[in-house]
Amino acid sequence: MLIPHTFPRTFSMSFNRLNDITIEHCQQITNDIKKDMIDGRATSIKPVLLSACANIFTEYFTTRTFETSDKRFQQLIKNFDKIFWEVNQGYAADFLPFLLPFHTKRIKQMEKWSHEIRAFILEDIIGDRFTTWCVGNEPNDYIETLIDHVKRDSLPRFEWETVS
Repeated sequence: MLIPHTFPRTFSMSFNRLNDITIEHCQQITNDIKKDMIDGRATSIKPVLLSACANIFTEYFTTRTFETSDKRFQQLIKNFDKIFWEVNQGYAADFLPFLLPFHTKRIKQMEKWSHEIRAFILEDIIGDRFTTWCVGNEPNDYIETLIDHVKRDSLPRFEWETVS
C-alpha cells in the first residue's frame, strides 16, 4: 500500500499532486527568503527547508499542512531532526551491542522524542479521521487509504492500533 504513495508513477495523478505540492512549497520558500532579503534580515536556511519538507510530506501523505509559526509543528520538526542526527552518528554501540548499556540516557531521550512525534500525529494529523471514515469513500491520502484498509478488513489484516 505504501509503495504507490511513496513512489508514484511518472505523470500519474499522485505524481502530479506531489509535484504541485513541492512547487507550491518551493515558491513559498523563495518568497520568504526574498522578503527577508528586502527587509535586510538574515535567513537561517535549515529551519526554512525543514519546515517546507515537513509540510510537503504531511500535505502529500496526510492532506494536512501547518503554519511555520505553529509551535507544536516546529517541535515535531526538531524532534525528527534530533532523532535523525542521533541515528546517523555511527556510535560503536550500533555495531557492538554489549555497549548499549552506556547509551541508555541517549536512547531514553530518543524514546521521549518519538512519543512526542506520535502524539502530534495522532492528535493533529489523524484526529477523528478513523472514527468518522465511511467505507466506500474515495481515499484522498495515505492515511485515508490505511483507514479504509482497516475498516474494510482487507488482507493483509491490520488492527488500527498497529497501524497508528
